[in-house]
Amino acid sequence: MLHAGAIDNTAQKKVLLIKSFKKFKVGDGKKKRKITQKYKQSNESAVKSHSKKMNQWFSIKKCHRMNNDLARKSNWKENN
Repeated sequence: MLHAGAIDNTAQKKVLLIKSFKKFKVGDGKKKRKITQKYKQSNESAVKSHSKKMNQWFSIKKCHRMNNDLARKSNWKENN
């Protein structure tokens, strides 16, 4: 359950966003679009970098697993 402060905080953020959009006049549609695009791009780049890191991590894990399997097989052959 959220406490009242969190709800107030989100409401304040919404109000700030609305105020920032209200600053523009009628012909400023391009400015609004640029701002929203900037937010979208920053979010997309963050997602891309995160997925890249995760892929690297998984590939390393996969490599370790393969090496462990190979080591296990070679030990088994030596012992039997």
